Amino acid sequence: MTFFKWLINVVFILIILTSGKAFSHAGPHESSCELMVGVEKLSLSGYQLKGKSPNRHYCRVYPQLGEISIQIEAPDTDFSQYQIEFKLLTFATWTDLITQFIDPFNQVIAHVPGKVDDSGKVTFKTEVKTIGPYLLEIIFRENEETYSSNSIMFLVGIPIAKILVGFCGLLILFLFVSMIKKSITGEQ
Repeated sequence: MTFFKWLINVVFILIILTSGKAFSHAGPHESSCELMVGVEKLSLSGYQLKGKSPNRHYCRVYPQLGEISIQIEAPDTDFSQYQIEFKLLTFATWTDLITQFIDPFNQVIAHVPGKVDDSGKVTFKTEVKTIGPYLLEIIFRENEETYSSNSIMFLVGIPIAKILVGFCGLLILFLFVSMIKKSITGEQ
């Protein structure tokens, strides 16, 4: 395989791996951002309220620390029939991921009621100050005894897109240096 065919394959693979859909989504109907709570199918849209692009949607990876907002919506659901709660959890220490592998998320960061806005969406906002994984549990209570819940895990504070761009830049630099070295030594 010639060098240029190899280079084209590497670039193609990197484009696929670094596509925006892997790390964020373009709207609330992305299947990876849907969640069933009881019989209700919810669409989640996450936002970072500060930074260069506060209107960009996120799902599972939020690139910077700070205030995040997660909205849930279900077009065919009347949220007024439920008492909605959001519980944000993380782990106390990194060793909890190993020692409590089954359920490491044991530290409650926030436990707040959901509020339905005029557009029919329910919003959860909080300030995240520590890099790492978080678990958001969404609870729908019909009454004191009956409730349904489900959780979604997400990562905050790791700018994966910037890391991949840096990696791609280093790869291109490496390929360029290799190509120059081969042209100087006369190799094919």
